[in-house]
Amino acid sequence: MKNQMKRIVSRVLLVAFVFTFAIVLSLSGLPNSGGDGPKSAAVNQGEKTESASVKYAMAASDSKTDDTITPEYSSFKELQGKNFGILTGAPFDELVSKHIKGAKFSYYDSFADILLALKAGKIDAAVNNSAVALYQSNTDEDLALMEVPLQEMYFGIAFNKGDKEAEKWKKALDEVGEEEIEKLWKIWLGTDDSKKKIPKQDWPGKNGTVKVAQLDNLEPMSYRGDNGELQGFDPAVLLTLAKHLDVKVEFEGMELSALLPYVASGKADFAMGSMLINADRLETMDMVPYHSGNLQLVVRSKAAGKKMESEKGFKGAISKFKASFKRTFIKDNRYKLLTNGLLATCIIAVFSGIFGLIFGFILVYLARLNNVIINGIIRVLEEILVGLPAAVILLVLYYVIFGRVTISAIIVAVIGFMLMFGVKTYSVVKSAILAVDKGQMEAALSLGYTETKAFTKIILPQAKKIFFPLLKGQFVVLIKDTSIVGFITVIDLTRAGDLIRSRTMEAFFPLITVAVFYFILIKLLSWLITFIDKKISARVKHNKRLEKYKEEC
Repeated sequence: MKNQMKRIVSRVLLVAFVFTFAIVLSLSGLPNSGGDGPKSAAVNQGEKTESASVKYAMAASDSKTDDTITPEYSSFKELQGKNFGILTGAPFDELVSKHIKGAKFSYYDSFADILLALKAGKIDAAVNNSAVALYQSNTDEDLALMEVPLQEMYFGIAFNKGDKEAEKWKKALDEVGEEEIEKLWKIWLGTDDSKKKIPKQDWPGKNGTVKVAQLDNLEPMSYRGDNGELQGFDPAVLLTLAKHLDVKVEFEGMELSALLPYVASGKADFAMGSMLINADRLETMDMVPYHSGNLQLVVRSKAAGKKMESEKGFKGAISKFKASFKRTFIKDNRYKLLTNGLLATCIIAVFSGIFGLIFGFILVYLARLNNVIINGIIRVLEEILVGLPAAVILLVLYYVIFGRVTISAIIVAVIGFMLMFGVKTYSVVKSAILAVDKGQMEAALSLGYTETKAFTKIILPQAKKIFFPLLKGQFVVLIKDTSIVGFITVIDLTRAGDLIRSRTMEAFFPLITVAVFYFILIKLLSWLITFIDKKISARVKHNKRLEKYKEEC
């Protein structure tokens, strides 16, 4: 046991060394993104081309650099045949194709991933609403906003088709008035962070509670701030309307692609998250417009000019490293997102593993009954759960089977992985049992054992030597597979890293931290499984010796 612990510790130290080495290598190459201050030239672009809806964003007086930032592309013609980054679920591809011939598209789940791909040269332009596009170009000198907007559109709150609640919220918007909405717009697209606070729900809520599917990774419109709480222009507007209607709001944060399915399945009353109104969405949803905004392109900037002396050399790299670390872990208590995500991952993995083992052995027992119907059901279950991707199974469970049921997404994840792990357990144990010589059973029966006792005392212990290492490997796979639970709105370790990247627009610290956490978690849980198995085996051997001793006495 001590040797095993030494191996685990040595591996953890190895990962720590690799992590430290990667940091040293990255000191001179950290992207200068997610800074505290905007750049003036991008603001001037916005003032030239933006509608009144974004005129408040990033005032030129708040600029902290005099460098000239110009876009790599300045016309649609230059972008012909280029690759564009699109948010999954956003109806931007058709609009881009109308203006730019031969446009190609790559789809991403977050705008942070799009911008990282843009800066890495994997795509040539990013598409989003003008508020987000201007905000990000103003906070990253590697990015610039194209002068020509694609199209003016409106943000809308999405309700199920024919939902009478839409009229109530539309009336509330009219009564609150455009002036109040514009005031919120000015605050959330401005640079004074002290004013960026969503209203506290201190009203009585006499008219009930509404559950809202809310986008959670698109700053400054709707994102997770302090302690993972939703912030941004969209939640601020919604809570202002809720106060006017005297209703409480229960937010459920998720990615853009999940918003409309979440509402359609009945899990939320409506959805909000910078969704632009278009014909396709109006076919299936009723949408209440609450603000206008252009569709804009973000491209790479040309040479940003000479960098400040403080940013040069090793000292400059150290300074950027510290700033990156602070943005990733310290600012807005973002480390809590990672710790809470790690806890969610552990809960899902442990409970799925325990219940999956029980379920798998139940299937093994049922299969031994040799009932044609039961065996047929088990084969169908095995074909479905092994033959389909885990993400598809989770989505079907969450949006179809439990679509109209009020149930935690974590519970659905546990159920899904329990079923998948249980079927794998059944397959592995069944194969191990078949590998045991049939003569063992015949010999046990000839000695007077019942079939059940022969199976539990003779066959299963021999099969265990075969299936236990395989099950241990399957449990490691289970932990890795839990990284997809973000598809059903669970904020696990991977999703927490994605949310942090959506705020910092940096990949290094969030991704490396998530990778290290997964490595340590897998090693610790693997060691725990081995430890428990040895303890159980030792206890079984001890009991056998006692039984033998009693028989001899």
